[in-house]
Amino acid sequence: MRNELAIATVALFVTATQLEARLATTVTQFCEDRVCSTQDAKQAQRARPARNYRSTRRAVVPRAIAPEPSIGSSIIRSRKTGATAHVAPAHRAKFQAYLDDLENNGATIRFIGGIRRGPCWSGGLHPCGEAVDVCQLSRGSVDRRCNLPSRSVIASIAKRHGLFEGGQWCDHDYGHAQVRVTAGACGSNLYAAITKYKSGRKHKHFASYARERRY
Repeated sequence: MRNELAIATVALFVTATQLEARLATTVTQFCEDRVCSTQDAKQAQRARPARNYRSTRRAVVPRAIAPEPSIGSSIIRSRKTGATAHVAPAHRAKFQAYLDDLENNGATIRFIGGIRRGPCWSGGLHPCGEAVDVCQLSRGSVDRRCNLPSRSVIASIAKRHGLFEGGQWCDHDYGHAQVRVTAGACGSNLYAAITKYKSGRKHKHFASYARERRY
């Protein structure tokens, strides 16, 4: 029995010695090689040792901004207000002359829309740099403060510079001007031809559908 008590006492002594050694190490780390007070030692005893490990959480990476179109661009500028827009270099002269002519006819161009991101196709020439929106608030609606000419006048100005003004379409886009004529003016032969072609396709599809349904 005495031997067992002696062994237990020795074990406790060893454990206490190990705890003191750990405490001394913690105090040294906490105090950063300076003389510590009793209060510091108590704080160090309660403190957990610092761990250097990598966080398992994934870093938050900001979403990449899509690059501008790679076609390059040139700047057109209002002579009165300094408003600018980017267009394709091949068409800069046309658009700049168009803006100058508008302002010579009393317009004050406060803002312009040029190149924007997206696919370039017949229904959207802005990504190609082949279209501009002058003072447009929404499709066919312009800021009155810009004092743009009427739809007929602005169409003739655009035509002088080899451009087509969107105010001529039946679903008019007043304030929009582009290089190519992707749809004819409302009531024109081109518009009538396109409308007839689309109508013919619809009738053709309906006739085929009717045959299948035996109407």
